[in-house]
Amino acid sequence: METKKRSAIADEYKWDLSLLIDDEKKIKSIKDGILKNVKKLESLKDKVFLNADNLYEFLKIDEAIDQDISLIYLYANLLCDTDSTITKSQDLKLDVEKFYRDIASKKSFVSPLFMSKSYDDIKNLIKDDKRFDTYKHSFEDLYRAKEHILDEDKELLVSELAKIAGAGENAFYNLTNTDSYLGYVKDENGKDVLLTESNYTHLLQSKEPKVRKQVFEKYYDFYDKHKNTIASLYSSQVRQDEVFAKIRKYDSSIAAHLFSDNINIDVYNSLIKNIHNNLDIMDEFMGIKAKLNNQDKLHMYDIYVNPLSSNTKYSLEDSKKIVFEALSVLGNDYLAKLARPFEEHWVDVYPNQGKKSGAYQWSIYDKPTYVLLNHNDDLESVYTMAHEFGHAMHSLYSYEGQDYTNHSYPIFLAEIASTTNEVLLTEYFLKHCQDDNEKKMVLVKFLDEVRTTIFRQTMFAEFEKIIHEYEQKGISLTEDKISSLYYKLNKKYYGNNVISDKQIKEEWMRIPHFYSPFYVYKYATGMISAICIASKILSDNKYADIYKEKFLSAGGSDYPLNILKDIGIDITTNEPYEIAFNHIKAKEEELKRILTK
Repeated sequence: METKKRSAIADEYKWDLSLLIDDEKKIKSIKDGILKNVKKLESLKDKVFLNADNLYEFLKIDEAIDQDISLIYLYANLLCDTDSTITKSQDLKLDVEKFYRDIASKKSFVSPLFMSKSYDDIKNLIKDDKRFDTYKHSFEDLYRAKEHILDEDKELLVSELAKIAGAGENAFYNLTNTDSYLGYVKDENGKDVLLTESNYTHLLQSKEPKVRKQVFEKYYDFYDKHKNTIASLYSSQVRQDEVFAKIRKYDSSIAAHLFSDNINIDVYNSLIKNIHNNLDIMDEFMGIKAKLNNQDKLHMYDIYVNPLSSNTKYSLEDSKKIVFEALSVLGNDYLAKLARPFEEHWVDVYPNQGKKSGAYQWSIYDKPTYVLLNHNDDLESVYTMAHEFGHAMHSLYSYEGQDYTNHSYPIFLAEIASTTNEVLLTEYFLKHCQDDNEKKMVLVKFLDEVRTTIFRQTMFAEFEKIIHEYEQKGISLTEDKISSLYYKLNKKYYGNNVISDKQIKEEWMRIPHFYSPFYVYKYATGMISAICIASKILSDNKYADIYKEKFLSAGGSDYPLNILKDIGIDITTNEPYEIAFNHIKAKEEELKRILTK
């Protein structure tokens, strides 16, 4: 079906960006206001710590800058994402991004300014002043990082270096997206189809093995031809990360990236250890999929296929009905919030020419929680809706439960609310399946999600950890060294029921997350936590309120591990892993029972 132009999409299915900015001409006045506030900050620089009033004024001006620049940044990106073919929208996005970087540079004096005082100085200054109650966690977090904040001149230099630090990532993006030509492949009907990054995974879901094999081999032909270039780009990224970590006096890049969430490296290592102890789950599931595909073993190009996939269509209204019913266990207040994005035009529903692919939720404090979808009337669209609205509800509850200072929940927690919704949706489907065929399809989908989100992301996390250790030890990051490591890990994680085809050693070359290091492990810990939360919600009718009050509403008022502990989940122990893997094993056993009927 041909993708429509945006003008052909009814307004009721588009988000309303005028709720953010009702006239683009106002962007200039907002920018002028930001620049004036930056000057106010600078004028307070030498007297901010003279008294509590000056400090409070400084903090409020800083927040106003942050809110205003986030507003225009969000607006410009949302506008461009709905139709990138409009040059004016692209120009606005680039202009706002440059302005954002310029303001960050102008404000680089703020952290060193606070570091010129001790934490005790600040506590004495704000003592018994209720206005600062909301800032206590922020100050604690700021001074926790004191040893990693440089003096003003060095901070300015680092902020300038940061402007060019993404060169490797940008080159990788352009090579693998803008400048990539992957050639043509034959689809199931023998028709020539141009292979692209966006349709690669879709084509690997073909029911025809020869199509999958051809797509897989053609795809990796490109990466094989550019393997040394990509290895050079990635190794430069790794060196860059380690250099910036060293500049800021961290022991390693991994320590630097875990620091912001106050996560000890033991949590990272515990994830890898627990996944290693449960690799038999992955091995057995791959064996089940092989049998469903009538194969002795799967090739790497076979693992994306769900042989039980359904042709059932789910309209937008069908999807909404299912999602609302599945999440009704969270209470009427949750459902009322869930309805707001649709009722108040915060959702962009259908694909159109020039629209960003995929889905996301993006919002700022005290503004609509915008959700981008590309609803395609299939089962995946239902899950995507549940997932993205999990993010939206997390934001809404946080905005209502916290003031501006503490509204933003940490990245470590970001995927938990969304994945909890997916787990609840799976349980709903399993309860309401019409027959065993439907139930098998849902179980395979769930276990595939476990494969990609827990096992595969942990494999990525272990790969990153070892690669950065190589760099620290002075081991040259040649293409052969990187690819050999990846191939070894792939064989370990996928087990005996999967043939690790030689091309898969180059899969690391296509993973953009590796240019944002030590992030992917959060997907795995997020799903582990989400399975625990969903299980508790379904088994304890009081737990949903605890989840909403102490997790969804917590925002960034505490460190992520503490927020999880407040709802009975301690990811520093083995207990969440035991709960999650028992749940997963039960689903695998349920699938096996159905298959043996």
